[in-house]
Amino acid sequence: MDDEIEHEGLTNIRRKAGAVRALFATDEGRKVLDILGEECDTDELRGGTVEETYFNLGRRDVLVYLKQLFEVDYLD
Repeated sequence: MDDEIEHEGLTNIRRKAGAVRALFATDEGRKVLDILGEECDTDELRGGTVEETYFNLGRRDVLVYLKQLFEVDYLD
């Protein structure tokens, strides 16, 4: 049972990774990823309020997740 769940999880991650890679592997996709990096992965994540700080952390986490999916095949 656990092996089946793990297999489904890996299959799901690879499916998502394929979609992310198809989008960001192009020249235009790389430009978009660079723009997202400039906007979402700044040195100053602390906002004026607690809510702004968590908002900034969330934006960065999404970018980190996309980059991790982009590199899934390289981790095998």
